Formats: sequence, structure tokens, C-alpha cells
Amino acid sequence: MPIYLVDAGHRIITPLSVDPRVKSVEELKSISAIHPIGPQDQGARENFPYSGSEQEGAAEGDISRLSAQDVMSSPVLYGKQEWTLDEGLRFLHEHKVRHLPVRDDQEVVGFLVERELLQAKLEQPEATLAALCAPYLMVGDDADLRRISLVLVERDLDGALVRNVQGDVIGVLTATDILKAIAHFEVEAWA
Repeated sequence: MPIYLVDAGHRIITPLSVDPRVKSVEELKSISAIHPIGPQDQGARENFPYSGSEQEGAAEGDISRLSAQDVMSSPVLYGKQEWTLDEGLRFLHEHKVRHLPVRDDQEVVGFLVERELLQAKLEQPEATLAALCAPYLMVGDDADLRRISLVLVERDLDGALVRNVQGDVIGVLTATDILKAIAHFEVEAWA
């Protein structure tokens, strides 16, 4: 399943495809990994570089075979775009989470992190969550955790939303989730 950059429910860059030969973040920065939306995006999902085919037959306990679904947090708790910053922060604290997907009536329109809300509270205290919504990362539930990690680092993001094949958002994947997952394995280089 591909990794997408999404803005207000609309794909703006797809797929985010890291060249499989990339072994480090430094190499990633030197390679153009972004493909703009175009007619080529109409093909079957199986043709995308992030399809789960390479994960089939993964050895149990093999960190190189972890996918987004293996480490994501679920269920997804949503904020509403008309909420004030105080309402959003209160919601985060009540549920003891740091990431807040924001929805309108039908779709996810943003993905906010607690520090963004706190920063906005200082700069624009009367703003609503809708004013802060920016493009966010959407990954498939079978996307390779190593590739997701490279995209998060390259884009300086703290997390992504996870969706299944039907297009339903089924989880939130954060940098903390990734660190918890790899903490159970012996330290080894992914490259």
C-alpha cells in the first residue's frame, strides 16, 4: 500500500516512493522521492512501490518486516475542525494522547500534534483547529515501517494516519510507536 501526502482529504503528492536502493536518510535527501499526481496515479495499487508484496512470508520477530499495522495506535480519536485550541488541547489531555486527527463532517482534514497546538496558542489564541490544518501523511496498513520512518525523517514529521485497503482510517502511527516497536529487537542497522 502506498504512502500519500494528503491535504484536506485530497491527495496532493502520491505516491511518496523512496527508491528501494536507498539505505540512509542522507541518500534519501539526494534522491527525488516525490512523484506528483498525474494520470499515472490511476493504476492499480499493486503497482505502487509500497505494496505489501515484499512483506509476505516475513519471519516472526524480524524487524525488517514490520508494517504500519503492526505498530500503529488504535482506535483513532478525532477532533472537530471548529474546535478552539483550548478544546483541542483539553481533548488531548483527557485522552492522554499527543496527536489529533481533525475531521469535518465526512473526511479527515488535518493531523495536528500537541506542540503545534501549544505554539499556535501563543501566536494566535483565537484560532480554530481548521486554521492549523496542513498536509499530512497517510500510509497504508501494510506499508514497510523502515520506509515510513525514512519519509517521516525526511519530511520532519512526527506521525501519520494509517488506512486499510477500503480507505478507512484505522490507526495513528507516531515516532513513539516506531521507537516502542524497535525497542524489542536487538540493535542492528537497517541498511
